[in-house]
Amino acid sequence: MLDLKLDDARRLVEERGYRRVLVLLPAGLMKHASDFSFIEEPVFATSFGACHVPPFEGDAIFNFGHSRPLRWPLYPRNVHFFEVQVRRPLPEFVPPFQRVGLVYAIQFREMVGEYARYLEAQGREVVPGGEPDFMATYEGQVTGCDVGAAR
Repeated sequence: MLDLKLDDARRLVEERGYRRVLVLLPAGLMKHASDFSFIEEPVFATSFGACHVPPFEGDAIFNFGHSRPLRWPLYPRNVHFFEVQVRRPLPEFVPPFQRVGLVYAIQFREMVGEYARYLEAQGREVVPGGEPDFMATYEGQVTGCDVGAAR
């Protein structure tokens, strides 16, 4: 199951009066376009990452499935990021190594701590990912263009 963070988006639409909104979705999430009926004039486009925010003549841009970069690029206040999260049971996979490095893509941010504890309970030493270089938002997070947390 996915948590699309639609309640957060709905709240922004209501609080700021957004009517015409560019909704950026990764291709795999386009099937959820009908879930955005709370936006008066939604315009949908495929998104390829946090750096892919095209110019738009409207009230706001909603980028789903990505996190707001901390360092670059800097976006105006009407560009919002919604960190879609995967909700499912933890994988039972235990790597065959005693020491395991653990990094994650944004959709697993809320599960990574629980998975680390699971691995430790299986006798593994978990080395969490470090500081990202420029595009990711959180320690341990990697993106298609920022793998600094894996060093």
